[in-house]
Amino acid sequence: MQTFTGIPVSRGTAIGTIRFIHTASFDVPENRSYEPASEEQRFFAARDALIHQFQEYAEVLQKSDREAAMIFRSYVMVLADEEFEIRY
Repeated sequence: MQTFTGIPVSRGTAIGTIRFIHTASFDVPENRSYEPASEEQRFFAARDALIHQFQEYAEVLQKSDREAAMIFRSYVMVLADEEFEIRY
């Protein structure tokens, strides 16, 4: 019998079949910028793109899954909330 250890998500002992799932590897480019204005511009451009994408999801889901559409609309509301926008 083999014994495996890992990071538990709950207390106790588990007995059963182990399945190994290979995770995808990501190649994250290093876009380092030492200019705060440039970083801020990149951040807000990415945020605006995400808002647009979530709005499209909500529009498509409106016909088939209204509840899911409402979730994406709430994400848009949080992302677009000016209270979370601190510009220097």
